[in-house]
Parts: sequence; structure tokens; C-alpha cells
Amino acid sequence: MTGAGTIPFDPARLTELGRLAAEVRAMSAPPMLEHPVVVDDKGYAWIQFKGIADGEPIGSYLHTGWRLVWAPLIQLDAVMLALWGGPSAESGFEEEAVAAVLTREQLRRHIADLQAIEAAL
Repeated sequence: MTGAGTIPFDPARLTELGRLAAEVRAMSAPPMLEHPVVVDDKGYAWIQFKGIADGEPIGSYLHTGWRLVWAPLIQLDAVMLALWGGPSAESGFEEEAVAAVLTREQLRRHIADLQAIEAAL
């Protein structure tokens, strides 16, 4: 892998990241990925995790930030959240979004997860 922003392979750093992952898990944060994320020179993150595509790495464009919209779903006593990559529409990714329905308890859990991740940093 070449290009700007390339991080050299460092076994000591991977060991340190593994230690940090254990600490984050102890904080009840969502689990960290077991495998390192590789970012190519086109801005795609290659992510490998169990349960998706038989563990084969999948590519996803690595946006800088995200946009969030929400709407109450009163009849379900829940909320709909939708996320788009990037702080503004990025050419070629205008319709790439993820939407989910969350109960109030699920929303609270995700807020706690984000707080635990932030604390781990």
C-alpha cells in the first residue's frame, strides 16, 4: 500500500492496540474489530469481521465525519436515525445511507457506547 497517509506496519503498535481493545471491552464499549483496518490510496477502508461475507474484507469509502437526521416514530415508541458519510454531500456518495429504528432504550445504549468509545480515546 502506498500513498499519502499510509501507516507503516508496526508490530509493537498492533500489540498496544490489542491492549487498548481489551481496555475498551472492559468499559462495556462496543467491541473493537479484531483485525486492523487497511486504508488504500483511493480512500477505501478494507474491513474484516466475522459474520459478513465469510470474513472476507469488505471495502467502504472512509468519509470524514457524518451527517445525521432523525424522526420520531410515535406509533412504534421509537426513533428513526439515518446516517450519511461526510459533513456534506460528497460526489458519488449522495445516496449512500444507513437508516435504523431504535427504541428509547436502544438509543440510550448507543449514546453510552459512544461515550465509552470517547473515554477510551
